[in-house]
Amino acid sequence: MLLLSSCNHLSKDLPGRGAEDLWGERIRLNREINSGDPVVIVPFSTSNCGYCMIDGYFTENNYIGNNEQFGGWSYHMSLFNPQLDIYAFQKHFGWHTPILTYPPSLHEYHQNGFPTLLAFKAGEQVLQDFYNYSKFDTLKSFLWDSTARFHPTGEMHMATRLIYENGSMEAVYVVPGGSIIDEEEKAFAEKYKAYSFSSFDTLSEDNKKKHLFIRSGSDLTELMELFKGHEIPLNMDEHSFGMGEYRFPTDTVAFYGCFPNPFNPEKYVVLIISGGYSKLFWPANYLDYIVFSGDRPAQGKRLLYGHFDKDDPAGWHFSGDRSFSDVPREAFCVKRCEAPEPKGLTSSATPDIETSYRPLEEGAIWSLGNGACRFPEIAAGLDGSCWVTWEEDGNILLGNVNSAGDVKTWYAEYNESNSYNPKLVVDGDEVWLFYLNNQDNYYRLYTKSFKGGRFSDEILLTPKDPFDVVTPDVVIGANGEMTIAWCEWLANQRFLKFRSMKNGISGNIHQVLVAPRIYTKDYTNAWWPSLVNYGDEVWGAWNQHYPATCGVCGGALADTAVTITQPSESEDDWEQGGYPDIFTDGEELFVVWESSGWDVLNNHGLQQIKIARFDSITGRWTPGRILTIDPITTLNQTPDGACDTQENKYIVWSGRNHISGKPWGIYLARELDGVWSDPVLISEKDETARHPKIIVDSSDNIWISWHSGIGNEMKVEIVRLPTQ
Repeated sequence: MLLLSSCNHLSKDLPGRGAEDLWGERIRLNREINSGDPVVIVPFSTSNCGYCMIDGYFTENNYIGNNEQFGGWSYHMSLFNPQLDIYAFQKHFGWHTPILTYPPSLHEYHQNGFPTLLAFKAGEQVLQDFYNYSKFDTLKSFLWDSTARFHPTGEMHMATRLIYENGSMEAVYVVPGGSIIDEEEKAFAEKYKAYSFSSFDTLSEDNKKKHLFIRSGSDLTELMELFKGHEIPLNMDEHSFGMGEYRFPTDTVAFYGCFPNPFNPEKYVVLIISGGYSKLFWPANYLDYIVFSGDRPAQGKRLLYGHFDKDDPAGWHFSGDRSFSDVPREAFCVKRCEAPEPKGLTSSATPDIETSYRPLEEGAIWSLGNGACRFPEIAAGLDGSCWVTWEEDGNILLGNVNSAGDVKTWYAEYNESNSYNPKLVVDGDEVWLFYLNNQDNYYRLYTKSFKGGRFSDEILLTPKDPFDVVTPDVVIGANGEMTIAWCEWLANQRFLKFRSMKNGISGNIHQVLVAPRIYTKDYTNAWWPSLVNYGDEVWGAWNQHYPATCGVCGGALADTAVTITQPSESEDDWEQGGYPDIFTDGEELFVVWESSGWDVLNNHGLQQIKIARFDSITGRWTPGRILTIDPITTLNQTPDGACDTQENKYIVWSGRNHISGKPWGIYLARELDGVWSDPVLISEKDETARHPKIIVDSSDNIWISWHSGIGNEMKVEIVRLPTQ
C-alpha cells in the first residue's frame, strides 16, 4: 500500500530538546508537520549496506527537489550513524537539506530500517513505505501536482535498479531482430514484474516511453534507426560509435552506459554495445558509461569512462573533465583532443583564529577556532606539545599547544575548494597533514607537510578516477614510514585501499584484504579504517559487512582480515557494531568500538562501548568488554583509545542520555592495574561535545580533543590532563 490506511500523528511534543540536525541545531518538526505544507523525510540505514544506501543525487533532485519547489519541508534522516559518517554521506551525495539525527523515537515512523520515504501532510503521516523508485508518479500527484517531474540522475547503479526493481513492468528489454531471449532472463522478468521483451522492429510507441534496456551487437543500424532525430550522448554509424572527439569501432570495443530516454526524459536508457563480448567490465555501477576492450574484465582495458555533464537533466552530454582513461586516449581521438586545463583555485579569506585558555583543577583546557569547527585530530610533538588539525567552514587549519601552554595557529588549506576530515602525524620536527578535498568534481585524499613555519606543495595520494574517497586514516612508524588507508566509494560498494609514504615518496596502492564474505558474492562494503603499528606490521580495524550486517573486522594489512565482533552460524545473529579504533600498549593489541545504535530501540536499551584484546596464541579477538554504564548514557559513539608508558589504557567517547534529553558529552574511562573506572564526563555539562580523540605524550600527559557547541558556533577544545 502506498497510502497508509491508518495514519500516524505527530501530535505530542518530541522528547527533550526536540528534533536536531547533524550539528545539534533544534528543528521544530511538529510545527512544520502541522503547517499544512508537505513534509518529506528520506531516512537511510545505519547498516549502510549497498541496498540500504539511498542514491543521494536521485533523492535530492526528485523527492526533495520537487518538495522544495512546491513549498514543502524536506529532510534526510539518520538516527544512529556517527556525525563524521553522516557528514561523508552529505559530502559524497551533495546533500543540501538538513539531516535529522535525533531523537531515536523518530524511528517509529519508519519501522523497517531500509530506505523508506516518509511523507506528512496536514499533520498526518500519509506515506511509510519501502523506498521503491517506481512510485514517484503516484507520489507526485498526491504530495504536489502532476507537473512535478522525475529527473534521471545516474549512476549506472540507479539506472539498473529502475530496470530490474520497478515492480510494475515499467521497463522494456530491447534486442536485435532475430535474437533469442535467454530463459533465465524471462523467468527473472516475470517473477519480479521488471520488464517485457521486444526487438527493435517490434518496439511500440508506448513501450519506447518506458525505461529501455537495450542490447546491440557490432552492427548499429537498428540502434541508429531507433534514435534517429533524437539527441543522445553518443553518435553512431553502422560499425562505430563516438563521444565528444573520441571514436571506437564496435568489432573490438564495447560500451555500457545510461542516459535519459529521448522519447521520455523521465525514464532511463541502459545501453550495451557488446559486439562479440560475453561479459561486461565490472565494477561499472558507479559510472555513467564505460568504453572497454577485452572479453574478460581481468584482460580488459578501460578506454574511456566517467560521468556525463547533467546540467540539462533531460539531455546529458559528454564531459571532458569528467572522463578518464587507462590508456593513451589520443589513439581514439578523431580531431584535436586536449586534456582539461587544471582549475585555478582562488584563496579564501584567512581571518585571525581565536584562541582562549582556562586552567582546570587538574590540567588545562584550550579553545580554538572562529566557528563551524569540525572533527579535530591531534598528535603528540617530541617537545611535549600537542598538534591539532581541524576543518573550519571547508578550510583546513593547524594548531600547536606547546608544553608551556602557548598556542600558535596556521591556515593549511584555504582555497575555494571544499576540504574536510583532516588527519595528521608528526615526524620529528615535521608535521604531515592529510585531508579530503574536492578540486575536480570528486573528493580525493591530499597531503602536505609543515616544517620551519612553511607548508610544502600539495601531494595527491589517491587515484584520479571518477569516485569519491572517504574516511581516511594514517599512522607513522619509528622509521618515519607512514601508512595511509582510505575507502573508495563506488556506488553501492566501498573498497579499502592503503599505501606507504616516506620522505614524501609514495609506494604502490594495495587492496586491504577484508574478512571473507560469507553470505554474498562479488560484493564489498568496508569503510572507516583505523590503523596502528604493532610489532613490525601495520594493523587495521574497520566497519564491514558481510559476514555481519554491520560488524568490525581487522588484522594485519598484509594478511586476510578476521571478524572482531563475535561470529555466529546465522547472519542475523552475528554481533553488530562499528566505528572502531585500534591501538596498542606496545605489548598487546586492542580494539574499541560502539555497538549498534538500534539497540536503544529495544526496551530503551543501551548503545554500548566495548573493548577487545587480540589473543596472539589463538589468532582471535576476545569478546568485547562493556565500558559504558546504564543509565548514565544510552547513546554512545566514536570511541578512541590510548595507553601510557605504564600500559594503562584510556578510552574516550561521545555519549548522551536520550531519555533525559541531555546533550552529547565527552566521557573518559581508565584502566589501572586491570580495573576499569566508571566513565567520567570531562566536557562542559549541558554543552554539546562530540568526536573525541585521545593521545598520551612522552611525559605521560593525556591530551584529548573534541568539537563543542552547535551549528556555526562550534569550536575545537583541547584538554591536557596528568595521567595520575
